[in-house]
Amino acid sequence: MKKLILLFCTVAFLIGCQKEQIEEEITSNKGLEISDTEKYFGVFVSDDLELHGEIRVKKVKESQYEATVELLNSEILKFKGAIKNLANDIEFTGKRGSFIINFTDKNNMTSSQFKIDGKNGIVKTYADNRGGAIVFGTYAQDGVPSFIGTWDMITLGTPEPGHPGFFMIDDIFIFHKDTHSLSDTTAGMFEPFFEPCFFAEPFMGGATDGFLVVGIDQVAFIAGAPGVWSMVSDVGISLDPFTCAPLPPGIDGFWDWGGKTGTITRVFI
Repeated sequence: MKKLILLFCTVAFLIGCQKEQIEEEITSNKGLEISDTEKYFGVFVSDDLELHGEIRVKKVKESQYEATVELLNSEILKFKGAIKNLANDIEFTGKRGSFIINFTDKNNMTSSQFKIDGKNGIVKTYADNRGGAIVFGTYAQDGVPSFIGTWDMITLGTPEPGHPGFFMIDDIFIFHKDTHSLSDTTAGMFEPFFEPCFFAEPFMGGATDGFLVVGIDQVAFIAGAPGVWSMVSDVGISLDPFTCAPLPPGIDGFWDWGGKTGTITRVFI
């Protein structure tokens, strides 16, 4: 009987050790998976501009991704992504549609075959290495109500050296209604300026702390032509970048490109 009891105790001990080892391995592998996750963020917009918001993508397993879209109307869309072919195209599918992104070329991570709610559109993503963020907006041409689109300012988390808590606006991503997207081909290049309204200090280039946006005579090369934009805007108040006078509601900044001029309006989630 003593031998039988000893045998049961030995078996129980071995099973307990094996279970503990398996749990440790699962916990360890899970931790590695989280710390090594690829992350991306960017703009999600339909051709008609009715779907517009931020997308966040993360790699959850080898060849598997998850994406969450927060639209500006507060709707949340969820997608699962999996490798589609040998070219490493990732097909994201959800209840309302699908799209494809290839993350191989870090300089051109835009979607194809976008079809959400029956609408065409585009997803533009950036590697999220330092806590990237987006200041959303729209634009319109002066005197031409049909010349409209989205105007989204992208920060990749590059600190503005003279102002703690502020980050450089690294890119401008534009989608012209019903036609095509445009991006600043000189993204990452900055134009120093003197901000006269809130700080009365120089900045290295257009910058934001997530709420306040400052940028005067900032150059963006769009479709091969230089454009200039200016904005001094905080939550609840926007000022003329040159006189510091309050701007009318619905106007937060200005742009000038290809002989056209217009306004920028911020959109908050």
